[in-house]
Order: sequence, then structure tokens, then C-alpha cells
Amino acid sequence: ANAVQAAVKKEVSKMEPGPLLEISGYKNMVKNPGANEGLDSWKKVGDVSVEAGRPGNPCFFMRYSGEFMQKIDLPADAGGKYALFIARASSDRMDEGDQTGIPYLFGEWENRADDHKIDGYLNADTMKLSNVKAGEWGVIYGIFKIPAESGKVQLIVHQADGSSPQNGSAAKVDDIWMLVFATEVD
Repeated sequence: ANAVQAAVKKEVSKMEPGPLLEISGYKNMVKNPGANEGLDSWKKVGDVSVEAGRPGNPCFFMRYSGEFMQKIDLPADAGGKYALFIARASSDRMDEGDQTGIPYLFGEWENRADDHKIDGYLNADTMKLSNVKAGEWGVIYGIFKIPAESGKVQLIVHQADGSSPQNGSAAKVDDIWMLVFATEVD
């Protein structure tokens, strides 16, 4: 996770097409992470679609505070390990001082015995797009310790509301990954 953390701190505004991560021995736990199968495996709320983000590459689009989510089963031995959530993101709107229209990742750890009980939340400043110009692509990510009692995670991809009204601008997300590491150093 530290190597990934260092890599995403590099300049990422002009990212090239292709896989975001290629890590031997680790499995992406997100189903349909790149919108290649439309919205399959995702529950959508509001104005959400799949459109071309770059020529020949579909991605998820959100407008007017749209969001989509996926419930992911955790491995039985995941408690105490670390989860990395990472994705490419872009916004047609990057107003300084206002988060309206910006894509971000969010989530909830769900209890193994009672999936109506929330064990914790996935929330970090790095999970919201920043430091790019409108239309440029960047990386959003977060690293979290998995609660021992959690059996699932509800991953939510959302378009932020802020102090100004939504105007139909698109927030775009692609190549969404969730990886489980034994330690934070991995």
C-alpha cells in the first residue's frame, strides 16, 4: 500500500489509458470495475450512465448528485488486514473552494453477523478528486484497516454536492479497484 500511496502522489493529471494497477498476486474485488459491462454489478441512484470517457474506453458518468454502489464480500480472514480503494476520476467542473460536481469514493463496513449494522466508514480527503483542472484525469484512493467483525463493504461512488447548485456537469470514474493487503506496508 505504501508503494501505491507514493505512486499516486506523482503528477497524474495526464494519465494514459490502460490498467491503473497491475499487482501480481492480488485480486481486484470490484466486479465490472471499468464499466466494460455497462452497469452490471452496480446499483445506481439518480442520473448515472456509462459513456465513452476516452476514445474506445467506457467509464461511469454521474450528473445531478448521481451515485452507484456495489456490495463486496470480504474474505473470511480479512479482519485486521488493510483495504486499498483506488480509481481514476475526472470532472467537467472543478470550482476552487467548492466541491459541487466532484467525484469521490465512500463506503461502509457491514457487520458479518448483522449486515444492517455498520462497523465503520470509508472516508478520506484522498478519496475526493482534487489538484486537477476540469476535464483532466486524476487518482482518488483510500487505505483502511478492515474491522475484524466486518463481512462486507458497501462501496459508493458519488458526485459531490457543495455550496453551488448542480448544473448537469459530469463526474467520471473508471478503473475502480479494491485490494486487500496483509499489512499497511504491503
